[in-house]
Amino acid sequence: MGPIAFCRGTTRGSPRRTSTSGLYAFGRQPQAVHWNLARLAEALLPLSTESALQRSLDEYELALMGAVHRRFLDRLGVASRGVDEDEALVDGCYAFMKESGVGYDRFFFDWYGGIASEKRAMEGAAAGMYARESFAAVRRCLEGYLPTRIEALETAYFQGDAPCGMLIDEIEALWDGIAERDDWSGFEAKVAAVRAMGVAYGRGEGA
Repeated sequence: MGPIAFCRGTTRGSPRRTSTSGLYAFGRQPQAVHWNLARLAEALLPLSTESALQRSLDEYELALMGAVHRRFLDRLGVASRGVDEDEALVDGCYAFMKESGVGYDRFFFDWYGGIASEKRAMEGAAAGMYARESFAAVRRCLEGYLPTRIEALETAYFQGDAPCGMLIDEIEALWDGIAERDDWSGFEAKVAAVRAMGVAYGRGEGA
């Protein structure tokens, strides 16, 4: 889908830019997939049994939550502590971001590696939000988590002041420069920033 589907923050119930009905809202995707799987199960009834198909549907939520937790922890740069602990951390982080308005990119950038990034986070643009009482529970959860790639905090990306984002407003501004003035400098700078982020996360050149 590209940048048009990227979220600024935890707007789970908000429609994407390309949808005004809310059908493709971020928070409705799991339910939408479940609905589609249920319709597929109905179509497969002549080839299987209702109980067998229901078991498969019942496994969906567990599989989904497991995948969400793994990807969340990977983006946060911390190692799993188990199902219950991970669920508490992920739910707490989502609740804090929704309450505070701190966006995904900023939160993951500030707290990559967990408590190892506390000094950096508290000197950043969202420091005031992290001083709120609502963040205290999240911080307590983070205390038990170990960083998976502590060396990443020494990269140029995490030594910078802000995360690399790719929201539609920024992409449109980059395109305006190209379309109106044949100015590719913004685009080239963005590509360089994305590559630097890839290196920091262990997925780019030189990683």
